[in-house]
Amino acid sequence: MKDLSFEATESITAPEKKATRVELHQWSCEVSSGPDKGRKVSTLDALVRVGSDPSNDLVLTDPTVSRRHIEIERLREPIGKQDQYMAAFGRITALTFERDGTVHVEPLHMPEQALADLESNLLIFHTGIERRASEVLSEQSQNLAGKSSPQVEAMHRIKQIGYEVKRLLERGDIDAFGELLDAHWQHKRKLAQNVSSSALDEHYEAARRAGALGGKIMGAGGGGFFMFYCREHRGRLIDEMARRGLQLMRFRFDFEGAKIVANVRRP
Repeated sequence: MKDLSFEATESITAPEKKATRVELHQWSCEVSSGPDKGRKVSTLDALVRVGSDPSNDLVLTDPTVSRRHIEIERLREPIGKQDQYMAAFGRITALTFERDGTVHVEPLHMPEQALADLESNLLIFHTGIERRASEVLSEQSQNLAGKSSPQVEAMHRIKQIGYEVKRLLERGDIDAFGELLDAHWQHKRKLAQNVSSSALDEHYEAARRAGALGGKIMGAGGGGFFMFYCREHRGRLIDEMARRGLQLMRFRFDFEGAKIVANVRRP
C-alpha cells in the first residue's frame, strides 16, 4: 500500500497571564490514489488502524494494507515494506521493488519434494538479543547514501544473490540455496557495524561447525532470530544452539497469506 499521505496540524491554547502551554497534535491520514482515493480519517490517537475490516479507523478495499505501513509513513522509520507484503500474500514469493514504489509479487513454483525438504531443513533460533530495527537501519541508510562505497557494493551483491536464490528454488536446488545464505550473511554484515556482534559471530561459526551450510540473522540484524539451513545433523545443530542459549522456534510455511479470522467491532 503506497498511496497514503499524512499531515500533522497543531493548535495552541495560550490562556492569559502565566499558564501551562497546551498543544494539540492531530494526525490526518488520507488515501491519495487508487480505488479508495479521498478516504480520510483524522485522529489524536498514536495509532491509526488501516485495513479492510470495518473495525479499522480507515476502512479500505486494498488487500495489501497493513499496520506497519502507518509506521513507515507516520513515524518515518527507516524500514522496508517486504514483511507486510509477505504477510499479505504468504507462500514462497519473490518481491521486486521498483524505484517508483511499485511492487511486483511473484509466487515461486517449486518442486513439491524440494518445498517439503526446504521446510524441514530450515531451522530458526531466537538469539535472546532484543533490538530496534530502526537503530540498525539508520546507520545502514547513512552508509548507503553515497553512490560508491563498500556498503553499496555489498547491497548490489545481495540483490544479485536474491535473483540467484529465486532461480535455485524454482529449480529445486535447495542445498545450493543453503550455501548462498552464507554468502548473503557475509555481505549483509558489511552494511553496518551493528548488524552483527562478536557474540552473534560466535553463534554463527558454531552453527556452521555443527552442520549448517549457511544462515543469516533475519530482519535488520543486531539480534532477533537466526535462520540456518541444515541438511544433515539437524539434531546436533539444535543441541549446540541450545547449549549456547538459543531457543529453537517451531514454524511452518504459510500458503494463504493474511485473512480475517474474526470480525468484531470495537466498542
